[in-house]
Amino acid sequence: MRSPVAFRGPIPVDTTLAALDAVEAHLLHLLDQMTLAEWTTPTIVPGWQVRHVAAHLLDTASRKLAIVRDRCFTEAPASIMAACT
Repeated sequence: MRSPVAFRGPIPVDTTLAALDAVEAHLLHLLDQMTLAEWTTPTIVPGWQVRHVAAHLLDTASRKLAIVRDRCFTEAPASIMAACT
């Protein structure tokens, strides 16, 4: 099955970065407006509340920043590395 979205070629880096900045700003605005009840709402992920998903998203962004800006690479725990082999 073909995607309903036509492929128009690669997206310019500037366009991509601007879109990511807009998404991050919107996410931070939404998180800033949330009530305690919303933070503790269960998600479709078993055992995860909205606060867990938010932390996961923000951790990913922080790790990318550390890698790109600071050239800080962390090693994966041995248990993860073993699962990859």
